[in-house]
Amino acid sequence: MKKPQVIEVQQDTPLVASKVEHGPDGVDEAALAQAERGAVAGLLYVFLAEADEDLKAIEHHCATAAMLPMEDRGPALRELFAVAHGLRGQGGSFGYPLITTIAASLNRLIEARTQFDAPAMAAIQGHVAALRTVIEARMAGDGGPTGAALLDGLARLLGSTDRD
Repeated sequence: MKKPQVIEVQQDTPLVASKVEHGPDGVDEAALAQAERGAVAGLLYVFLAEADEDLKAIEHHCATAAMLPMEDRGPALRELFAVAHGLRGQGGSFGYPLITTIAASLNRLIEARTQFDAPAMAAIQGHVAALRTVIEARMAGDGGPTGAALLDGLARLLGSTDRD
């Protein structure tokens, strides 16, 4: 029988930041900010490539759910939820708050239901199409008039599901 591994947990570990001196002889705040921007910019390419792959997975799960009878759509939509949840967590960090907003709305829509009738599927498909638009067009920031129109359209779709 294998002996369990002992893990030591240290309490009250000081943060690295508390050990760094700030001021004229310490950290150059402007250089630190520039380095942080550079790190995020370097990861942006990775995020966008992963967003492209996530979009493919979301579209696959959505198409799968749409082909199934209403009572069998749940598992495919839970898979879609999981992928959208990952996008939701990262979009804003990389300058794509529309991805976060749309994915969060999609997650709420799926989470709030146990049955996915035609109006619910139309709203889900609308969210997927909106994500496709934002990701393919690399629509950073609020997306301007196009971003506002996307969010307006989603609000109307969501309104049609409220009757159910």
